[in-house]
Formats: sequence, C-alpha cells, structure tokens
Amino acid sequence: MGQTLSDGSRASHAASQSQRAAILRTRLMSWLRQVRDRLAPTEYVNAADLPDEPLSPYRARLTVQKEQAPDDFETGEREVVAGEMKIIYQVRCACGKRWFNPRCENVQLCPRCGRAVLLRDPA
Repeated sequence: MGQTLSDGSRASHAASQSQRAAILRTRLMSWLRQVRDRLAPTEYVNAADLPDEPLSPYRARLTVQKEQAPDDFETGEREVVAGEMKIIYQVRCACGKRWFNPRCENVQLCPRCGRAVLLRDPA
C-alpha cells in the first residue's frame, strides 16, 4: 500500500530537501567560523613596550605670549581634569522655614508647620 509520488511532488520534495541542506551548511559554516575565532591564539602586550600617554588636549593654555607678558606675570600650564557636581535645592515655605533637598520634587512637607509646599522646576 505504498504511495507513489507524482513528478511534480517529487521535484518539490527534492527542492525542499536541498533548501534544508543549504541552511544546515550555512549554519555549520557560521559555527565553524565562531569556533575558529575562539580558538585563535591570544596576543599579549607588554605594558613596558607601550608609549607614554600623550598630554591631554584639554590642558589649560595661557593666551598671553611670554614675550608680551609683564615681568611679574607667571606663565605656565595646568592640566584640566573632570570633576563631579551635585545640585542641592533650597526650599522655603511661606512660614519662613528653609531646608535643602538633593532632588527637585513637586511637593514637599514643611518640617516646621507641616503644610504642603508646591514647588516648580527652576529651569
């Protein structure tokens, strides 16, 4: 009770098998590339062989030339570094009480009179 396939269905079956085989080959090649990259030897660098870091382009520069500067004027360079900033908001209630908060909240309670103080963003 075997069924025979017509020529059209045999061709479509063979085409789907060849598509699956092509997909599997592509996946296998991709996997082999990944394995090859992982197994590549690791190159290490000796830190003593590295050159010193160049001076920062953000160095403070004096705009007056040495020749034009007065005799008592000291010329030189200073390095500019990044700093941190924290904004603290001063809140004042109608009763006169003042306090500080690191966050700009819309409503705060006055510690003296207990009233809700409605704030607006200073920006």
